[in-house]
Amino acid sequence: MIVYRLAAVTALYGIQNSTAKTHARLIISVTASVINLIVCMILSKVRLFSTVYSAVRPSRRNDLITMRCDTEYLACAEALRGSVSGSGDLPF
Repeated sequence: MIVYRLAAVTALYGIQNSTAKTHARLIISVTASVINLIVCMILSKVRLFSTVYSAVRPSRRNDLITMRCDTEYLACAEALRGSVSGSGDLPF
């Protein structure tokens, strides 16, 4: 955005039109805010798409975390069953 503002200031002050020079700050501010709005809307759509995509197809990392939790749960459940009967140690 800084590069855009610098380029726009240079271009507007290079024009011979006095109206463009007097309203250069306003023109640059308005166009910069419109560009920011468009970028925010695009990023919002990208975020929405990635959220929907990840809900349909969970990532490999989520699969590994779920598998780890299930494995630890089963190990603890087995250890607790064994400790109730008096023959197991807790794994942690």
